[in-house]
Amino acid sequence: SKVLGNVGTLDPRSDTTVSLTGGEVKDASEHFFQAGYTDGLPVVLPTRRRVAAMMRGTSLRALDVLGKCPPSYAEVTVEKLAIAAVMAGCTPEMFRIVIAATKAALHVDFGLHGVHATTMGATPVVVVNGPCRHKAGVNFQHGVCGSGTRSHCIG
Repeated sequence: SKVLGNVGTLDPRSDTTVSLTGGEVKDASEHFFQAGYTDGLPVVLPTRRRVAAMMRGTSLRALDVLGKCPPSYAEVTVEKLAIAAVMAGCTPEMFRIVIAATKAALHVDFGLHGVHATTMGATPVVVVNGPCRHKAGVNFQHGVCGSGTRSHCIG
């Protein structure tokens, strides 16, 4: 188990990925980056309250397994995905799209191991269409990949 300073612990064998024990982190993004948990982009601290709010975006249970993620083939549970979605700044309305995209990426036919292990610059893209894009606030008009929309945290 790795210590998260005064935030809690991260135990890869635990059913609950992050256990918050109280305290205050002045700069969560820097803390998680220095601990090696992020790529340096800003993050939202995944408190129990925020993760619970994210879980309201799905009818799935926290410990439901969506698949195994290569190259380690660790199980991806709905709770672990909710934690990642919180850290990325997603809203509960976006979470169902995140789940669908994750299921697709974890499907054996997608070949995620090859995408992860390639020396080329492979970058998967998620295209969202249909009524769910309105509820999730996905930008589908001008400047889709530009600034000014929160929906980029979906993918």
